[in-house]
Amino acid sequence: MKGKINKLFSTGILALTLSLGISPSPIPSEFSPPFASAAPQQNSSSFFDNFELVTSNDENYILQFTTAKAVKVKVSYSEKDGKNMIMLDGTGQGFKQTVKFEGLKENTQYQAVISASEGKTTMSETIYFTASSDPKVTVPSKEVSYSMPKSEIGIESHDVYESEYNGEKAYADPLAPATPMYGRISCSASDQDWFKIDVSAKTNGKLNVFLDVPSNKDYELYLYDANGNYLAKSTGGTGVDELISRLGTTPGTYYAMVLGFNGACDDVQNYMLVWRFYPDIAWPVPGSDTISDYFGTPRGSTTHKGLDITWWSSGGSTWKYEIQAVKDGYVSYASGSTADATAGYYVKIDHGLYNGKKIIARYLHMESQPLVSSNTNVTRAQRLGWMGNTGDSTGKHLHLDFSDGSSYYDPLTFLAKPHSNEVVDYWEKNGQFKQ
Repeated sequence: MKGKINKLFSTGILALTLSLGISPSPIPSEFSPPFASAAPQQNSSSFFDNFELVTSNDENYILQFTTAKAVKVKVSYSEKDGKNMIMLDGTGQGFKQTVKFEGLKENTQYQAVISASEGKTTMSETIYFTASSDPKVTVPSKEVSYSMPKSEIGIESHDVYESEYNGEKAYADPLAPATPMYGRISCSASDQDWFKIDVSAKTNGKLNVFLDVPSNKDYELYLYDANGNYLAKSTGGTGVDELISRLGTTPGTYYAMVLGFNGACDDVQNYMLVWRFYPDIAWPVPGSDTISDYFGTPRGSTTHKGLDITWWSSGGSTWKYEIQAVKDGYVSYASGSTADATAGYYVKIDHGLYNGKKIIARYLHMESQPLVSSNTNVTRAQRLGWMGNTGDSTGKHLHLDFSDGSSYYDPLTFLAKPHSNEVVDYWEKNGQFKQ
C-alpha cells in the first residue's frame, strides 16, 4: 500500500516565498533531493501552500494544496528529465486545489510545474515528488515566480524566454520585418505567444509569416487581422516548419500567434518567427533606402520629374547596387552599347495599370549597358542593371520616374521605402556585391 504525506511542511521542507519581478528558472535536469535538514517553516505570503500527497482507491496519486486566491490551476508534469511534459487542469474549487496523477511509475522521481493566472498575472512553482511506497514531495528553496506584464508594473513575464508578457493580443510584441524573433513555448504555464505585424506599404502584396519549429515539437501558427479576426493558420505536424503566405494582403496591422499543439512546449529549445511583405510595386534598389532627391523639387525653371535613390548611408559608395523592376512589364527601350548624353544607360518599361493608373517607368544613369533588352518582358524584382553615374549625373544614383503616358507623377504614390532591417537583411544575403 502506498504511503501518505499529511503535510509538506511537517517533513521539514522549506516553505515557498513570494517574490515580485523574477521569471521562473528553467526546470533543472537533475532531481533535487529533499531538504531533510531544513527547519520547518510556513510562510503565509506563499501563493501555493499546504501541499498534501495522498493515494486514491485506484492506486493513483492525488496532489492537494491551497492557493492564496480562488483561481484555476494548471499542472505540467513529467519524469525528472523534463521531457514529454503532460498538462493537467486542476479540479479543485475555491482555494482548495486537487490534481490527479495517473499511470505513474513506481520508484520514479517526477517534477511538476504548478501555475495559476489571475488577469495578466501568473504565478508558478516547481515541485518534485517520488512515486513509491514512501512518497516524498519536495519544494526546492526557490522563490515563487509571480509576474505581470512589464507594460503594467515593469517586471518580467511568466514566459521563460520573452522579456515581456505577450500571452494575449493586447500585449503582443511588435515584430519588425525581416527580423527573426526567438521565443519559447513555456511549460510552466499554458503559453501562447502573440506578435504584432505592421505592414506599412502603399500597395497590396504578399505577406509571408514563417515559423522555424524545434525538430521534436508540434507548434502551430495563426494569423489574425487588426480586430482579432482569424485569417489563416499553418499546422504541419511535429518538427514541420510553418508558413502562412497570403496574396492580396492590404497594408495595416496583423497579429501572429504561436501555440503548442496539444500542450506541446519546451523550456529549452527556441522557435524562430520572421515575416516579410512583398508589395505589388517593389522598391527598385533593395540594397538602399536612401533618397537623395524627391519628385517636384525645384530645378531652375522646372521641377524634378522623378525620385533619386543613392547608395546606402550605412554602406559603401563603391558597392554594387542592383536595380530591379518594380513590377511585371514590357521593355520598350533598353540602352545599347552607347549611353544617352542625359539619361546615361537606361531602361524604359511599360508596367501596365495598377489601381487604374498607368505606370511607365524609366530607370536612368545605370553603370553600364542594361541586363535586359528592348522588346522583352520582365518580371517583378528582376534585375535590370546596376546603379551608376552615367549621362547628366553628379553622383552615383538611380533616377526613377513614373508617367501615365502624358505627364509625370510621384513614384512614391505607389512605392514605400524598405524598413532598415530589410536592407540589412539584403546585404547579409548579398555580401558578394560589396567592393
